[in-house]
Amino acid sequence: MAIIAEPSEEHIKAAIHALDNETHLGLSLFQADEQSEREERIVVMGGERVNVAYWPASAEEPAFYLRDNSADTLAQVLINYGDQGELAYPAQETVEQEIALEEILYFMRHRRISAYGAWVPYETT
Repeated sequence: MAIIAEPSEEHIKAAIHALDNETHLGLSLFQADEQSEREERIVVMGGERVNVAYWPASAEEPAFYLRDNSADTLAQVLINYGDQGELAYPAQETVEQEIALEEILYFMRHRRISAYGAWVPYETT
């Protein structure tokens, strides 16, 4: 595990492309929220397809995730959580690495998630 205080776009690209769902399972990107002095984060888990969740500062759970409406509605993607086992996600709740990368770089550049991207609010039941 590497901790990089201020990752460049190249660091982020390399980290996303290294995800293989076997030995490189995921990554968390933290960014200080200037208003609350807390950190918001994006958590990425998976391999070729990844589950990406946005956690606002001080949140107990994620508020948004990246969604792929073009994915097969019946397909599932297994995400490896290491010692905690695997979790099957509907394919639509995962995206290809390149889509995740585009949205993450937007977040890092603009200090917010894209309003016009593939972010969807988590529904609480």
